[in-house]
Amino acid sequence: MKKNTYKLTGIDCAACALKIEDGVNKLDGVEASSINFLLMKFFVNFDENKVTDEEIISVVEEGVEDG
Repeated sequence: MKKNTYKLTGIDCAACALKIEDGVNKLDGVEASSINFLLMKFFVNFDENKVTDEEIISVVEEGVEDG
C-alpha cells in the first residue's frame, strides 16, 4: 500500500473538494482519500499495483476543471 500527499490548486469550495474525493475513491485500488481544504493537500492511500499516480492526478484535474 502506498501513501501519497498531493498539493492542490484551483479549488475554491468544499463541495469541489468532496467531488474530487468521491471521484478518486471510486478508482479501483484506492483504499482511502481525504482533502484538507485549508492546507490544500490531498492524502491518498492506494495499491500501486492497481492504480497509478497519473490516474489519480487525472481524476483530480478533471474535478478541478469541472468545479
